[in-house]
Amino acid sequence: MIENFNKIINNKSFEKVGSWTVIQRKNFLNEVIRSHDLMGLTFAHLTFLDCNFIDIDFRHTNFISCDFTNCNFTETIFLKSELDNCSFKNCNIFQSDLTRANLMESNFTDCRFDIVDMAGAVFTQCELIQPKFHKVPSLESV
Repeated sequence: MIENFNKIINNKSFEKVGSWTVIQRKNFLNEVIRSHDLMGLTFAHLTFLDCNFIDIDFRHTNFISCDFTNCNFTETIFLKSELDNCSFKNCNIFQSDLTRANLMESNFTDCRFDIVDMAGAVFTQCELIQPKFHKVPSLESV
């Protein structure tokens, strides 16, 4: 079933699992998700297809087993976020911040990173298949 992400966020239709605030087991298609502060939430088992994330604050957010296909992330902040077992296919990440993000067992296939700060990001058992990097400062100094 296809859900409406903006409606869930605006209505604060979250679940509480222990001390975590969670959105889980949902599918989203062709959404423009703009200017939301989603700091500290947990996203689990979500699928995003052809979605655009613009000016989103995902600081200290947990992503567990989420799939992103043909998605665009513009001015999106993943500072100190955790991405565990996530999949990114044919995604564009532009003018975004992955500083000190912790990525575990996540895969990036045919993704483009353009003007992305990855300083201190940790990739553990991740696969980057045919990535394209442009103006990624932490990679340029290696």
